[in-house]
Amino acid sequence: MKAKKYIIMVVAFVINLIILTSCEQRQSKDYHLFEQRQSKDYRLAEEFKLLGLKGDLKVIDTTKEIEAYYGTRVKLNYTEKFSDGYILNENTQADIREPSGEHGADLYFDLSSKIEPLLNVKEKELFDIAKRNEFNFLLDVYKKRPGFKLEEDKIKKDIAKKINELFNEQVTFDFYCKFELDSREKVCAAIISQAVKNRDNGDFEAAGFYNITPENLMKNKGVSLSISCNFSRVNPSLTYSYPTEHVDIFKAKLLSLPKGSFLDGVYLINGSYYDDQKRTDFELICTFVVEDGIGHFEEDKIISEKKM
Repeated sequence: MKAKKYIIMVVAFVINLIILTSCEQRQSKDYHLFEQRQSKDYRLAEEFKLLGLKGDLKVIDTTKEIEAYYGTRVKLNYTEKFSDGYILNENTQADIREPSGEHGADLYFDLSSKIEPLLNVKEKELFDIAKRNEFNFLLDVYKKRPGFKLEEDKIKKDIAKKINELFNEQVTFDFYCKFELDSREKVCAAIISQAVKNRDNGDFEAAGFYNITPENLMKNKGVSLSISCNFSRVNPSLTYSYPTEHVDIFKAKLLSLPKGSFLDGVYLINGSYYDDQKRTDFELICTFVVEDGIGHFEEDKIISEKKM
């Protein structure tokens, strides 16, 4: 009987020992995972600061990822109040591959090879960080600035007014002017380039990406300004000796303007002319490029022909 009790006690002791050991191992594992999470969170906070982001960063959730990649997905919330009063509130995520610790840059995976040749060394260094998934919001943050749309509208009104005053005729309207994005890689390069300039000038609002203006994007050739013009209005009283004479007059007038009359950038001037001999209406784009305040025209592009 005593032997039986002894065996029961030994079995109970072993079971308790196994349970205690298992709990300790689980606690140790949980603590290790907690330490890993804290370490990742700390590194992300440091990386945000190193990039120049001065707002508040919060970790919303951390999960293990095994399907899209092997590693950790960290969901984040970033807020920053800017000098103009606007408050940025962005939810983003970091995708950290293991064991390399490499950060995912999915949005620019296929574009990096096209963007990097357009950048100088300093711009490449910023792009290498900004292309990460957690920083993708920076490439669009300038659009959220309340003054951005107003600046676009002012440029369109100023250009339309300048053209109309030049000919003393209603050749175009501001609502005939439209900003057009260039290729994705050129837009990205233009944004990165301006962000570096802003940072060099001490502007680190959202790491230098916030105070990017339409004028900046035009100068960096990330966007162009499309303008629809009525070429027949450049000199309504003139009897044209050849079909494109009024187009040539329009060009000559623009080229006669003093340096700095137009903002640096690319202007796609859309219009048409009629060829009597061919009985055809031609629609064309005249590309006017301004660099350092001086403009020149590139070769015209016929975009449509319509028999009359």
